[in-house]
Amino acid sequence: MSATVTDDELAAICTSTRAHLDVLLEEPGIARDVVALERIGVALLAAFDAPETPPELGTALIDALVYRGCEASISMLAVLAAFGSKTVASNAAQAAHGLADRHEVATGDVGMLTVREVWHSEIPPGEVWVAVLDRPGRDSPQAACVTLETSSEGPIIVDALLTDTGPASELDSGLALLAQGTERSTAQALAECLGAAVANMSEAGLAAPFEAGICLPILARALTGEAHALGRVTTYPELEEGEGEGELLTVEEATEETLLDALVCDYGRYVHAQYGADSAVWRHGEFISCALLDWKRDYRDGEPANWTTADVEEFMLDFAPRKMTMDDEAIRTLPDCVAAFMGFLDRDRRLKGDTVDALSDTCKRLGPKCANACHDPARWGMAKSFAMQMIADGVDPADPTAGEAWIAAHDMRLGAASSDARGQAQPSKRRAAGAGREKRTAAKQARRRNRR
Repeated sequence: MSATVTDDELAAICTSTRAHLDVLLEEPGIARDVVALERIGVALLAAFDAPETPPELGTALIDALVYRGCEASISMLAVLAAFGSKTVASNAAQAAHGLADRHEVATGDVGMLTVREVWHSEIPPGEVWVAVLDRPGRDSPQAACVTLETSSEGPIIVDALLTDTGPASELDSGLALLAQGTERSTAQALAECLGAAVANMSEAGLAAPFEAGICLPILARALTGEAHALGRVTTYPELEEGEGEGELLTVEEATEETLLDALVCDYGRYVHAQYGADSAVWRHGEFISCALLDWKRDYRDGEPANWTTADVEEFMLDFAPRKMTMDDEAIRTLPDCVAAFMGFLDRDRRLKGDTVDALSDTCKRLGPKCANACHDPARWGMAKSFAMQMIADGVDPADPTAGEAWIAAHDMRLGAASSDARGQAQPSKRRAAGAGREKRTAAKQARRRNRR
């Protein structure tokens, strides 16, 4: 990534960041939900405060929080002060102090997790570590689960996640499944192992799943008191099994993401004006337009305004059925949402490729085939199959904390079942990438929520 950003890019980033924060921090009670704030804040830092990002991005994030000036903003500044780099942490702490007279916000719990116990298991060709984490004054621990594999570089991190908080009895029932073949260990042993694994990955230029970028700073602070004591991993969006095998990707540059976000926000305003807030196109347009742009960037030429009828056909008949978890209304509305996006680009004279009429006709013609394909389980990819199973189990795939708890329990069940069948536990490589895990930043996660 370039060491600097242009004035136009920075202006777009600032505008987009304010909009994302309005969504991320609008939930009632979020100012005192320290678990959610830590996850959101650490995810934002991955985009705005990574070593390779320009310093202007960290400043833009802090300025956006100061601009909001509400209770949740002060709490988020406390998270940045606890988990950010030295400069961002200092600036965030100073900004929070400057806003302290506006609201009385209890931020003492931020970054205060401690390690209750550590479990370790050898699972060839690697190992699994589970740390049970406590927060002072609360009887709702969390579990941090890290999977390592032995590579030519030595142990590397292939998975890391945090469960939601919950009663100790619930964690105990899940850990009992994983505990087959595990042994108690120590926080120091875990810290040393993870530090070595991060160093191995850095030296080899390897990347870890994005969720590891959220888990590791929180776990590192619980283990050592310092969010970056274990080092930093480069992260990538998780892929479905069989896609990009052997390929390790980095997270897309934050500037590119925010500029795409700005385009989606413009589209949202267009849909609201053209179709109204009660329309299905408004309810599902943002989600579908984000999927369009992600597909264009990841699988085609990366040009968000260049569209052909062949592009539309591949998106509607291949990508959407395989990857996108949608309810019936979203499936029915998808052709209209795609056509509306093309109309939006054409209105602003940004559309390149085929004409808006040709693209809209293609959307209408392929609508029935798209709906049939989206409802056909044989067309679903592994990630979508996981997400649909979560829904069947009563778990919302868009809820990251509920999803993480489901995934952890699923992996534990698979490990126990495999242990019974083969005499030794085997790691699960099937992960619910479709359950919100391909979102590169918390801001991107926010803009993917359907409008209600």
